[in-house]
Amino acid sequence: MLKSTLHFLSNPLISGIFLGLIASIGFKFKWELFSQVTWFLTGLWIFICIFSPLPGYLLQRLERSPKGNVESKESHSINDRQILVFASGFSNDTSLHANSQLSETMLQRLVEGVRLYHEIGAKQLILSGPCKDDGGCQAEVAIEVARSLRVPSDNIAIITAGRNTIEELEAYIAEYGKENKLIAVSSARHLKRIKLIADNLGLEVGLSASDYEIKREEGRSNAFQPDFKGIGYTKMFLHEWLGMWYTRWYFYLERRESRIEKQDGSR
Repeated sequence: MLKSTLHFLSNPLISGIFLGLIASIGFKFKWELFSQVTWFLTGLWIFICIFSPLPGYLLQRLERSPKGNVESKESHSINDRQILVFASGFSNDTSLHANSQLSETMLQRLVEGVRLYHEIGAKQLILSGPCKDDGGCQAEVAIEVARSLRVPSDNIAIITAGRNTIEELEAYIAEYGKENKLIAVSSARHLKRIKLIADNLGLEVGLSASDYEIKREEGRSNAFQPDFKGIGYTKMFLHEWLGMWYTRWYFYLERRESRIEKQDGSR
């Protein structure tokens, strides 16, 4: 229930409409002050999403906050690392080529994982991606693309159990334990949440960013111009920010339940 609510709130259009509906209800029941305040918040929300640079600024800070670049072989022993590429959507339309079945974000993550595999001489490339109820697994589609990019089949493994970031890392630990040297590959905005989850699970990870939504262009003006990209930036930022709060709550409940079980066991 909490997770569904947070997912709902992460969509700025839906949350704006929701605020507007609350304001309309207040107006209908003649709650004048309540209605006025809610209409003001609705207008402020729309202004922030479209006409202010705040969403882009917050998303850029989120993307740049973790160090997401693993570049040289010198910092690691050859063939001692696993690379885990996190899932990000696909289509099970088998009439398409494998790389067209993957979402743009997933394809970017996979390309970065393969690049890193060749760059540092990793021992294994692990592709995460759940299976759909009506057929097809994202990880299996990703394998085809990885093979076409010259990754040997013997060095590719898949994880299909995880349907969110917590489950993906829990599935990795269940399969491989916590002793391996792991590099997590995902979108820059996602890396901070991955690190938070890994720390709570007691798993040490390196981070590698596959894509940045906000990019600085040297020699060109980066002055803000109002447009509808702000809605997308807001959604991306809220998805990760609310996801981090959900992660903290999830592990708080886990630790609380564990303490209760220990107390019951000691009686």
